[in-house]
Amino acid sequence: MGKIDKHSLISHRRIALLLLCVGFLPLPNQITFSGGMQGKRRSSTRQAKFEPFGTYAIYERQEGGAFSDFNIFQIGYPRKPVKGQPDKIIGEAQFGKRDILIAEFTSLKLIDTALSFETEEKAGISYAFAGRFLRKGDFFKRPPGYTPVLEGMLIKKVNGKEVAKENLKFYYEVIDK
Repeated sequence: MGKIDKHSLISHRRIALLLLCVGFLPLPNQITFSGGMQGKRRSSTRQAKFEPFGTYAIYERQEGGAFSDFNIFQIGYPRKPVKGQPDKIIGEAQFGKRDILIAEFTSLKLIDTALSFETEEKAGISYAFAGRFLRKGDFFKRPPGYTPVLEGMLIKKVNGKEVAKENLKFYYEVIDK
């Protein structure tokens, strides 16, 4: 076995120390989980999954308020995707007290945690929203419960004129199938 010179040994130790330190640093857009068993601490890093598709309702909705007739909105994928075309995200809002109206989204943007949409007009009423998700996760598989997960400005228009505008929080609503 050949001799290892002093400079080479120091260089190898620095590289080993650097690799050891880098192995414990979480990368951007990752969540670090840690847990323990019998006093020993383990840690692992994995990519955070964000599946915001589903149904949302106003958190702590005020009865008699400007948005008391806004029931829910949903975002998801179409039931029958078009072959050869990229997946398109769709959505709809449901509103009304006695007669429930369903207005499809005419525009919908979901970029990272930012969400915005506008609905078509139904019975002279339309809505627009711009906000951001307060947390990430797979809401369908692990519902967050009655806690806000989305916040933003909801605008109500009647015959094209803005009649109400409010910063609201939304929770993910689990719908029984």
